[in-house]
Amino acid sequence: MNFDYSRRNRVDLRTDDHCVISLAGEIAAEIGGTRSRRYTRAELEECKRHAMIVLLDLKTAWDSSQKLSIGYSRGKANFERDGCYWD
Repeated sequence: MNFDYSRRNRVDLRTDDHCVISLAGEIAAEIGGTRSRRYTRAELEECKRHAMIVLLDLKTAWDSSQKLSIGYSRGKANFERDGCYWD
């Protein structure tokens, strides 16, 4: 894979666009529905926020260059304090 057009994910992105918020909610609900333990309301909101960040990150990448690659590491250390996805 060519990483010339790659960049870090944008965890700072926020929006008040109803369509994006609605889609993020649908994604979070779908994810929550596949779990053996139901999400609490706070966990569902956190999942929704993360889904919104992914959607906005994809959109900003597409808008800036359709050649950009976005990848999300699944390594636990990346999601802990001081990891690249910690916010």
